[in-house]
Amino acid sequence: MDCRKTDIRTLPRELGRLNELLVLDMRGCDGMKSKILKADNTTPPGDAKGILEYLWHKDQRRQLKNSLEEKLRMGKYRELIDNPDDSEAIKKLVKNTLAEFKDDKDVKDLIRNADRLFPPNPQRANATKIKTTFFQLKDENEKKKLAADLELRLRQFYYDSIDPQAVEGMVKGLFSEITTLEDMKFLIAKVPKILPADSNDFTLVDIDPGKSGQKVNPKVVRERLIALKKSIEEERLGAIEAVFTKLQVHYSDVEPKQVRELTNKVTDLFKNSGDLKRLAEDCSMHFPVEFEAADIDPKAIKASFIKAKKMT
Repeated sequence: MDCRKTDIRTLPRELGRLNELLVLDMRGCDGMKSKILKADNTTPPGDAKGILEYLWHKDQRRQLKNSLEEKLRMGKYRELIDNPDDSEAIKKLVKNTLAEFKDDKDVKDLIRNADRLFPPNPQRANATKIKTTFFQLKDENEKKKLAADLELRLRQFYYDSIDPQAVEGMVKGLFSEITTLEDMKFLIAKVPKILPADSNDFTLVDIDPGKSGQKVNPKVVRERLIALKKSIEEERLGAIEAVFTKLQVHYSDVEPKQVRELTNKVTDLFKNSGDLKRLAEDCSMHFPVEFEAADIDPKAIKASFIKAKKMT
């Protein structure tokens, strides 16, 4: 689609549905909305991808907005829609509530649970409170799932050496001390490194941390978890510094600030500290000679590393 040097000022959001549109040239469209021009600038001139992604997202949000409003009008507020004030309040509430949610997946969950989350009176409803309640319920549901995951993990880890009836109490005790979703997931992933190898060495009873040879309780588990996270973070930071040090030599004619930025771009793509250490050792193998080539495509560096790793 050739729109060059035209007076077009905007584009319909429905255009984002045209998956087969590859070329959309808007050079010289000085009157076009700034957000559309900004989206266009994310890709080479004429490439429709940036604009279509922007318009597709806008189209999705509009469809979600319509779905939420219809759900409320036909359900929660069915008896209020004939009142002009209530009808206008519903429309305004939907707009304000969607402004609180950036993730489309969360909006879909919001729509599914609209009857539970929205208050009886739309004129007194507060979008921020609805958002708070939504995420509280979301966290509670996630914690229930994680509790079930931990229970299964404990049964696997201790196999037949633990009383099945004791597992539920063990999970409750652990999650009474470990309360964030991040730490709960970390515990499940690192059970062998945090919990005692023998289930008989675990207790829910308070213990004196000053005595040796004591059993492990939830508070001790939390301390072990924090220590392990710190150790892993320190190991990762050390590996990142090793990559930075090697890159300073590899790109000796480049400003340290730029080398640091490249280091961050590349290391952000790696989750495993061991891989980062190996990347530092084989720096010259995966980083191109020209700094600009590395800076423009850091993913190519990871691809080179993965390819080499598979061959060893």
